[in-house]
Amino acid sequence: MRRDFQFVSINQTAKGTEVLARFYEGEIAAENETDENGETKLITRYRRTACTESVRLTLAPGSTRKACELALAVKLAAKDGELIDEQKALLEAVQ
Repeated sequence: MRRDFQFVSINQTAKGTEVLARFYEGEIAAENETDENGETKLITRYRRTACTESVRLTLAPGSTRKACELALAVKLAAKDGELIDEQKALLEAVQ
């Protein structure tokens, strides 16, 4: 099972940067799809199958979107399952 997250909101408050996100799980699937020219091609997609958790974090005031993404990726990596490639790359960039 693959895991990823999606932002619901990022707000700057007096307490700090408040982040609300949802964690999802899903699978990678390859399906034949017809493109705009009528040609059938094998397309690989990640499809979310379930929302597993809603997460609220408070980070330091003025935290960037990249810092929010990293904090969520670290939290998600602690769960069972494999991260999708984009979130693996986030973690590898800081190691």
